[in-house]
Amino acid sequence: LFAGEGLGSFGTEASNYILENADVILAIGTRFTQLSTAGWSLKYKGILVHNNVDGEDIGKVYMPHVPVVADTGLFLKELLTQLKTKIKDKINRGTAEALSKMNKGISNIRKHDSLWPIDIVDIVGKTSNFEKYFIDLSATTFDFVRLPIKSKKSWYTNESLLERGIAIGGVIGSESKALGVTDLEGFINSISLLHYKLNNIKGKIIIINDNGRNYLDTSKSDVPTLSKSQVEINIDIDKLMKETDGITVSSVQELEKALVSDKKVIN
Repeated sequence: LFAGEGLGSFGTEASNYILENADVILAIGTRFTQLSTAGWSLKYKGILVHNNVDGEDIGKVYMPHVPVVADTGLFLKELLTQLKTKIKDKINRGTAEALSKMNKGISNIRKHDSLWPIDIVDIVGKTSNFEKYFIDLSATTFDFVRLPIKSKKSWYTNESLLERGIAIGGVIGSESKALGVTDLEGFINSISLLHYKLNNIKGKIIIINDNGRNYLDTSKSDVPTLSKSQVEINIDIDKLMKETDGITVSSVQELEKALVSDKKVIN
């Protein structure tokens, strides 16, 4: 079940182990985009079942053994009914134990004092305050494709580097408590909407701000890579934080406090 976690070269040891050893892989609602699959680098041996309500999105990247053009809710309901009639007893193959040993997070990060994107991923991954996550994938937010999916949360990411807006728009439109993660450009693009709808937000927005110094390059190879930008975004971020009643943080401790505070915008 593809649940937002990065796959292939961007995947965790646990997610890649599942794919390579599964007898059947059920892919729901995904287009297997270049971003989430690290340039389509995922490997699998089993039977691929691909479900999407739009048949045009099936078979564009990986040809499934079993294509399923159907409403996902109805399909899953029928599938579970069939499985319950065939599988009567719980089967323990030791998979859960194997995955728990692998699922230790990313450990090859060198020591650092400042707040890095991977630190934000780690903190958010341990937070249970939000029902939905909306991510604008960009150079600063890209580590979020490796956010462990350990609980029943709804997960949304943009599918193109050309468009940002799902992070702030998603949080504004969400009826439940949601977290939006974007970069400085995504924040600036939606600032007028945010001014208008700030009081309606039930969750929070995190801006991972590098002043536009980096960008995701998809032209040199299929695998997206980080590159340095020739220009920076010059803007008075302190003024914008004041206008949106936001807060700027620069350490793990400050971010943890901000996530449980009444501030809705965290830079």
